[in-house]
Amino acid sequence: MDKLIINQFKLDTNIGIYQHEKENKQTLYFNLEVSTCLKKAGKSDNIKDTINYEKIIKVIKDISKNTVYNLLETLAEDIMNTLFTNSKSIQAIKITILKTDAIPEVNAIGVSLFREQER
Repeated sequence: MDKLIINQFKLDTNIGIYQHEKENKQTLYFNLEVSTCLKKAGKSDNIKDTINYEKIIKVIKDISKNTVYNLLETLAEDIMNTLFTNSKSIQAIKITILKTDAIPEVNAIGVSLFREQER
């Protein structure tokens, strides 16, 4: 299976269960592996035949900007559900979200989720 990869997309947003987390932006890093067939794009060299990574980044930005989430898990689920809804050619998504400002003694904490497109 082919994969479109987005690595270390950095975004500052409000997320967390504590009031200071809701009021102060934190840095998140997004890593995605989007499984799809890239054979047609590989032959045609045409953006219409692939998944545009800029559109994926826009989905992440829009979702992160419009809702203050308590949990990374919920944010990840919403991103995946939106991507699946917007593109039936996506077969599966693995998303990892790392939060770098949560615990001073820890470089990053996060979640990693994998979902397949429901047919």
